[in-house]
Amino acid sequence: MKFSKSFALVTCLLFTTASFAAIPQNKNMSDREQKLLETLTGKKVSTPVAKTPAQKALVLARQSSESKNYIQAIKRYNFILKNFPKTAEAAEAYKDKAQIYSRLGLKEPAQYNLKKSQAVSGMVQKNKTVK
Repeated sequence: MKFSKSFALVTCLLFTTASFAAIPQNKNMSDREQKLLETLTGKKVSTPVAKTPAQKALVLARQSSESKNYIQAIKRYNFILKNFPKTAEAAEAYKDKAQIYSRLGLKEPAQYNLKKSQAVSGMVQKNKTVK
């Protein structure tokens, strides 16, 4: 039993690390590459630059949400809430989860997440003024 739990943990960590690697770390995409990508996708391309693991996870969660993969997005938001609970990204994760639940017509979870967002946001603001 211990082997399977440790194996699952290692697998989860490897998956998370691989997911973070998918996010561009800088904006060094040439104009030509950007125009080609915009032509192929039909969308204006902006590459978000994530500096911290929490920001990287938030970018991935938002990408999942934008592609309407709500289950994956909620899992990624929950990852942020579990691992980075006292950050500005946690407040954003609660807000984004509330939006997903609203889109799905789930009012109670949406309200709960919105309240949690406000609480975490207030806590983050208080911590910033103390420093």
